[in-house]
Amino acid sequence: RSAAPGIRGIMNIYGATEWDYYMSSEVSDGEALVNMIHKLLPSNGSKDDEEIYSNASCSTYATSDSPPILTLHGTWDTLVPIEMSRHLHDVVDSLNVTNLLVEVSLEEHGLDFGWYSVGGQITTYAMERFVASQLLG
Repeated sequence: RSAAPGIRGIMNIYGATEWDYYMSSEVSDGEALVNMIHKLLPSNGSKDDEEIYSNASCSTYATSDSPPILTLHGTWDTLVPIEMSRHLHDVVDSLNVTNLLVEVSLEEHGLDFGWYSVGGQITTYAMERFVASQLLG
């Protein structure tokens, strides 16, 4: 069980924030996102921001006591590159945390817009089963 007993699970629908990984890697997608982040930071994206990137990264706070995590991410997401969610999945896997990364093919960032779309149906199905497994499991 989780170190925070009131939290039974985490559902991440729009992609993980893995800035420490993303800003130090060669990930090619998400240029618009990087430009936006640089504009928001006081230093405009210098190396001085490494601590900020680390503090804003989910994996910084992951431990072996983290609650189960469900991540849904569109493979065509141009806002938050799917590599961020893959990185978080790898980190929590290495900590033996129960987690599932569902890569929704051909879906953008708003993969759940339109509950009757393919992305919406996959999102609904995965979320329903995740909640049931954490409440009834």
